[in-house]
Amino acid sequence: MARPGRRSRRRHRAPGRADLPGDPDGLRRDPRQPDHLPPLATDAATGAAVDLGPSITDAASLRTALRASTALPVLAGRPVRIGGRAYLDAGIAESVPFRTAVAQGATHVLVLRTRADTPLPLPSRAELSLVTRYLRRAAPGTVEAWTTRHARVVADEAHLADHTAILQIRPPRDAPEVTRLTRDPFTLRRAVRLGRHAVTEALG
Repeated sequence: MARPGRRSRRRHRAPGRADLPGDPDGLRRDPRQPDHLPPLATDAATGAAVDLGPSITDAASLRTALRASTALPVLAGRPVRIGGRAYLDAGIAESVPFRTAVAQGATHVLVLRTRADTPLPLPSRAELSLVTRYLRRAAPGTVEAWTTRHARVVADEAHLADHTAILQIRPPRDAPEVTRLTRDPFTLRRAVRLGRHAVTEALG
């Protein structure tokens, strides 16, 4: 890690197979420690948010946990199985996963938002119907969480705005829209630059 005031010369890129830790010792730390990595996922049987941190013991289990945490309905295929249970994208249960952090004892939460401070659009009728049909077949326990997701997100936004122990950092309103399906490298790089600038401005 570069020291404050010094520019790192390391090239930053998305982690690949060789970048993942081969030694699991760094992944077995106390979950109360600041370097704990707790990827969340949605339990396919209950629709509840689950901390997958305890399942991570090595590089392979880390990859599986991250795949489960980002397994979008329909697009990712079947739910990802870990320890005899199946999981889907964490956003079904918790679009902004601050409630799990608070429930686990966090006294202060930093929320890095990917969306500017604009109203959350309703899912289209086609998306709602397609995903609901998929979930009824592949993960019936998540149907209620999915169909009530928008209302919960609206309630979460109001709660986040009033919570004194939660700091939200958002990209500016003129930032490019980055959706779950955005893959254009130019758009993603610009979004990352704007995000870094927003964090620097907020934290100094």
